[in-house]
Amino acid sequence: ALSLALLSSLAYAESPTLLDDVVVTASRFAAPVATINASTTVITRSEIEARQASSLADLLASAGGVNMVSSGGPLTSTSIFLRGTTNKQTLVLIDGARVNSTTAGGFDFSTLLPNDIERIEIVRGAGSVQYGSDAIGGVIQIFTRKDRRTTLSLRAGSYHTQEASLSSFIGDSTAGIGFQIGLLDSDGFNATNFGNKDRDGGTKKTASLNAHKTLGKTRFAVSAITKNGDIEYDDGLSDQRYINVSASANTRFNQQWEQVVSLSSLRDDVDSTGLYGNSRFISSRQSLSWLHNVQALGGSWVAGIDAADERASSAGTSGYDERTYNAGAFVQSNYQFDRLDTQLGLRRDHHETFGGKTTGSATAGWQFTPAIRGYAKYATAYRAPNGNDLYYPGSPNFGGVWGCGPIAIPFCYFGSSDLTPESSTQRELGLSYQFAKQHRASLSAYRNDVTDLIAIDFSQNGFPLINIDKAKLRGVELEVAGSFTQWAYRLNASNQFAEDTQGKPLARRPRRHLNTDISYTGFERVRLGSEVVARSSTVDFGPVAGYAIGNIYADWQVTDMLKLGLRIDNVLDKDYTQANGYFTPGRSAYASAVISL
Repeated sequence: ALSLALLSSLAYAESPTLLDDVVVTASRFAAPVATINASTTVITRSEIEARQASSLADLLASAGGVNMVSSGGPLTSTSIFLRGTTNKQTLVLIDGARVNSTTAGGFDFSTLLPNDIERIEIVRGAGSVQYGSDAIGGVIQIFTRKDRRTTLSLRAGSYHTQEASLSSFIGDSTAGIGFQIGLLDSDGFNATNFGNKDRDGGTKKTASLNAHKTLGKTRFAVSAITKNGDIEYDDGLSDQRYINVSASANTRFNQQWEQVVSLSSLRDDVDSTGLYGNSRFISSRQSLSWLHNVQALGGSWVAGIDAADERASSAGTSGYDERTYNAGAFVQSNYQFDRLDTQLGLRRDHHETFGGKTTGSATAGWQFTPAIRGYAKYATAYRAPNGNDLYYPGSPNFGGVWGCGPIAIPFCYFGSSDLTPESSTQRELGLSYQFAKQHRASLSAYRNDVTDLIAIDFSQNGFPLINIDKAKLRGVELEVAGSFTQWAYRLNASNQFAEDTQGKPLARRPRRHLNTDISYTGFERVRLGSEVVARSSTVDFGPVAGYAIGNIYADWQVTDMLKLGLRIDNVLDKDYTQANGYFTPGRSAYASAVISL
């Protein structure tokens, strides 16, 4: 987990320039992005407000190496494929707390909306030394909204969408408390090409609280967010009740020693009813972390202990209720030798079901010139089996593909307590070039060999899960970003190869990605912007055609207290899909108003 106290200084500061971004996620303590030997993206609150995105998925889709896949609109289940890894292989944190599901393994990115978010940090590549399980593709950290103003946000548009959010804060940098409440309601659109052709909309309610207090050398902070969603899908309804609470104490004893103790509690309860049966999955986790950042022995050292008590349970025909415990300890050194800096890290985890797992990393960075920096990284990572992998009872009495549903699309499987973790070995090279004060280009190339992948064995009755598959993930990523006079721009492109051992492409991993974002502020109090999101073809139970969509946005600062906004998504009304069987929104428009007191 992560100290909320560290976030407070970031959240309340003015939006940093491109090259002055500070990232906490990479080492679990704040560090300038220019000193981090990893491919990193930061999305600030000012960027979130400017782009007026409809969903968290829309925000993340603009980052390099990311492919977002939703099963319908912004309210429906949404997964991420980061550098070719699956949703389960990307670790997600909210205010420092691990939020990957203990049942399904991944995080549903439809849970949060842009109005809930203050800042997003994306660190690509292995992160198991710092965080343990799940960080094969990378780590995504989401910081919840911490607004020092009283703000009322209103938004309405296509598909009878209506959204309102109110946030406020009382206090100062030494002590304060803030809150936010929000409501989103949308009729949606027909999400699938099977089942009923009715609209699949829903409602989401949110409430969050954050507070901090400084006593002597210690800063205490607490953050809580709760969501309640009623989401429609063909022939059914899903009810999600989500709550995440984090608390931390950050103590700076002196210039050489900083300590963070943090606690978190998560519960995600999803209850679904439909024509084909009912289900209920409950994911809960209580976590404790104790971190130290120490300047000693001529270098910088980060060390910590993490422990978690996880519960995974489900009801109905898929019923099980299991608890697991895991703990880990890590240490990472950082030494500077003139133009060379080195990082060495080692971690040991112990999991109740499979025993111990050791991961490590070694990174070297070289400052060729004041404007050019390069790095090389070697690291190992892993993903522990989740609750469904281990305990899902399935229907082992029904053999063959017809016993579980249509050919090649099994509707049942069963887990195994004998599963071992998925493991990966990664190599990466990176180069960054600051070619002007506000302009930066970065290039990275990586290879990730993943073994012991957990997959369904179709040759056995009931389709058991076993450690059977391997994958080879390779890619090159380019990003260029900056600003000058009234213009700001960001462009990133990726070329990745995500293949199995036979060289066949993995599902839902487009080979080529392209994202652009250009904005203009030359008009008084008015900003104009445009985005392009393009993906090449991929596979998903059959071919999925590539696509390119364009979005435009504008805002007008009418007065110091009132800002009006307009966003049009999929301007050319492109008919495209991200996953076979699921529709995506057509041309849609949204108007917004933000009143600040």
